[in-house]
Amino acid sequence: VWCPLKVKILSITQYATYPQNYDTSLKNCSNPTEKCPKTFENVFFVISGYLITSNIINELDTNTFSLKKFYERRARRILPALFFVILCCLPFAWLWMWPAQFKDFSQTIFAVGVFASNILFSYKHGYFSETAVDEKPFLHTWSLGVEEQYYMLFPLALMLLWRFGRNRVLY
Repeated sequence: VWCPLKVKILSITQYATYPQNYDTSLKNCSNPTEKCPKTFENVFFVISGYLITSNIINELDTNTFSLKKFYERRARRILPALFFVILCCLPFAWLWMWPAQFKDFSQTIFAVGVFASNILFSYKHGYFSETAVDEKPFLHTWSLGVEEQYYMLFPLALMLLWRFGRNRVLY
């Protein structure tokens, strides 16, 4: 059952058991196409994916799943904190950034708002460079973009697959 999830859990367990075998520094991650370990994000994605998938399957099983309720729960959980962080950063960015920096910052806020910051950052040079952390205050939202893009499509796919029968989807 859920073989890809098991593979991911096993690989994370491997890292947790033998961390000395992995280079977790950012020194080799200046190019987003390079293979860079994102261990903590992987752990989060596995746990989040498992919990949300379990909830969706339980609701599909009891015929209580609603896309509207699912997206509403996601919005209530994520948007208040996201908007709070944006509102806290905005005055400081306006005071401390040069016009070109503020323009980039504004583009980032828009991308964050539509959960596409990972796409925006992937087009920028030095996505994971060491200076990017100082220059891109919302760099941490790339994982939120990936997660939300996934959860925009995954429930739809699971609903379609569910119609073919539970045994065919899960086993």
